[in-house]
Amino acid sequence: MNISVISPHVHGNGNTTVAALLAYELSSRNKSVCLTHVTSKSESMFPYFGLEESDDQTSNPLQLINLIREGGLRKEDIGNYCREITERFDLFSLDTFVSRTGKDKNVNDEQMQTVLSFICKDFPYDYIVFDIDENNLEKENVKLVLAHTDCLIIVLTQSLSELRRFSGQKAKILKQTANIPNLVVINKYIDMIGTDKDAANVLGIKHPSKWYHIRFSQWIPYCENRGQLKYLSEQIQKRNVDVLELDADIKHLVSGIQSIKQAAREEKRKARGY
Repeated sequence: MNISVISPHVHGNGNTTVAALLAYELSSRNKSVCLTHVTSKSESMFPYFGLEESDDQTSNPLQLINLIREGGLRKEDIGNYCREITERFDLFSLDTFVSRTGKDKNVNDEQMQTVLSFICKDFPYDYIVFDIDENNLEKENVKLVLAHTDCLIIVLTQSLSELRRFSGQKAKILKQTANIPNLVVINKYIDMIGTDKDAANVLGIKHPSKWYHIRFSQWIPYCENRGQLKYLSEQIQKRNVDVLELDADIKHLVSGIQSIKQAAREEKRKARGY
């Protein structure tokens, strides 16, 4: 199942955070998960996990792309090109192969599309979670991933100015993501500011359906700033009292994803006539 996390109207809504916490929760359910993104270099994934870019001059993105195009990359070998976060959770990014500043191997859009197409169609994981770290939904990289997306997660916050910005682009965004089952997540949620319904009303939605929230926690920026997102997720899994609300919120979101997955199975069953 391919899951895409987007916030096309603004930067800084916490897409990477939502995608990463979601990937951890899915992997904790005995499922194999790969977290990735749509640009050649992420500004947040490696820092959040405390990872460094590879400085191996014998391995670079162009070599990997050539392997894919020539059919030389076997599914059983894909794990060798990912960073292992846990036993069932891998991170794939071309950051892994890009050398340090001043020695970058450039990857053009066409080459990136080759990689993304391979990820969408051939990566051997139960779930692939895409952090759509490109706001322009007209970009070919984004269009390719959306075309293979089974579940779309739209990330908003309770900021009035941000909600109004989304409202101004809502018709265009919905047109570009039409026919993709979607969920809405209010990230950095604080009860005192208002409810999910209050946020929906700003967008002209009177009866929000499939809306979820992830409550604000000071431990998220604290751990991300220190490259300790893995530690945070471990504490969530252990139901540490400081992050109990996060555990509940993420599990609730996963239940929504499972509902979409089940509905897709039912559609396929009906199409087969039994």
